[in-house]
Amino acid sequence: PFGNSMLAYFEKYPEKKTELENKYGTVDLRVSSQDIGGDEGDNRKLLFFPMLKDGKVTAVIAGVINAERD
Repeated sequence: PFGNSMLAYFEKYPEKKTELENKYGTVDLRVSSQDIGGDEGDNRKLLFFPMLKDGKVTAVIAGVINAERD
């Protein structure tokens, strides 16, 4: 869900994708992220994915998704 949302964002704002890729590399969505839950009653999840440049992790991108994953 986070990957789909991120890709939709990049389609709408391609300059942001270019800026991130130039600075940090590409987001690797093949890697499983650990879902980190919020406090009790908070159904949001925090997801992390590495950004790679020349096969090395240069940064981590994170996103919050809601319980409905939309």
